[in-house]
This record gives sequence, C-alpha cells and structure tokens, in this order.
Amino acid sequence: MNLRSGWLRGTIFATALGFVAPPVDLPGLPLRRGRAARDWIDAQLRQCVRAARALAGRTGLIHDMVSAFDRSDDALSDDVLVANI
Repeated sequence: MNLRSGWLRGTIFATALGFVAPPVDLPGLPLRRGRAARDWIDAQLRQCVRAARALAGRTGLIHDMVSAFDRSDDALSDDVLVANI
C-alpha cells in the first residue's frame, strides 16, 4: 500500500472515533466517519488477501496466513480472513 502517513493516521483515528461515538448515524459525525474508515481498511485488507492468493509463492504475514488457511481442511472466505487480520 502506498499511503501518506498523515492520511493513514487520520483513517485510524476516524475508526477509533467510530468506536466511542454516540449512536447517531448522520453525515460528518464520528460514527459515520468511523464506519467509512473501517470499510476502507477492510477493502485494503481484501486486496491484500486476493493478492496473497494470486501470488502464492511469496512470503509475508498475510501470504503465510492465507496459504495456511487455504491448505487446511477448513478454508476460509475472504470476509473471515479479513475479520481475523
């Protein structure tokens, strides 16, 4: 991922705000921004999981985890892998 550190820091902060936000889902409020940040992070992780499956010969944390789950009898879907990362 080629990200600017300030933008990533803001995304992580927005996600944290979503955890402690009042339960009001209106544009611009922390809950909405937190959910949008969570969705963005999940999308990035899904791309990493897809890339790990496409490039099975590589090593790394996500590559190793995906290949270990794929080799087991209980292969997991992308959604379950993303939730476990």
